[in-house]
Amino acid sequence: LFGFASAVCAAGLCDLQRVGPDEKPWMQADHPVVLTGLLDEWPAMRRWSSAAAFADLFGDMPGYARDHDQLELRDVDTTVSDYLNGVGSAAANLSRSAAFFVNDYEDSRLLDKISADFSLPDALSSIAALRVFALEREDAGVTFHRHEAAWQGLVA
Repeated sequence: LFGFASAVCAAGLCDLQRVGPDEKPWMQADHPVVLTGLLDEWPAMRRWSSAAAFADLFGDMPGYARDHDQLELRDVDTTVSDYLNGVGSAAANLSRSAAFFVNDYEDSRLLDKISADFSLPDALSSIAALRVFALEREDAGVTFHRHEAAWQGLVA
């Protein structure tokens, strides 16, 4: 957790339980949980060791930057490298907190290229659905975000 979310949890205003994937009944929890140990063997943990390393591998891949800090969502077409460097269309009318996104609906080329670097954890196979990838610059991103049944792997 970063930024505001970290401060909220540090102040005791939220309770995120950390559990291993074999601990049950985490799936029936009525609140978010943090599952630990699921991503340890992902090649992404080595290959994506920094934003620069990711850009070296996939910098020319397209996606969009989404700005959540405005009154309405704004999307700008960009590439991984342009987004990370804050240049080109990624710099136009977006706040510093805008994040880079791709998904299966709009453009799955980056998702297809990175698919060898991660896998769906067995413990989460019952909620496999739409693939979404988000990349955030330092101090960027969405602090709170809600979906129905969903999971997010974090390579930091």
